Amino acid sequence: LLNNKFSLNVTPNPFLQNIKISLTNLNKSEVNISLFNTLGEKVIDIYKDIPENSELNLDYSFPIELLSSNIYVLLVTQNNQTVSKKIIRSF
Repeated sequence: LLNNKFSLNVTPNPFLQNIKISLTNLNKSEVNISLFNTLGEKVIDIYKDIPENSELNLDYSFPIELLSSNIYVLLVTQNNQTVSKKIIRSF
């Protein structure tokens, strides 16, 4: 059985304010990327769109006033597939 799930890579991790989000093996349907705190509260929506091809590379700079803690979960959803990644903010 082949794994058709997309893959997620986030660099650097830990990060200060800027991250690079790389997704591969995407299909042509909407991708949602959101950041959550450790309480499960959504901090910010980062991306919501249909990718032009099977890869997506985003350079994202967080509004510094939103980053009050040091551990977050980046949640990426496409169709019924969800991938999460713990990311750590360094101070």
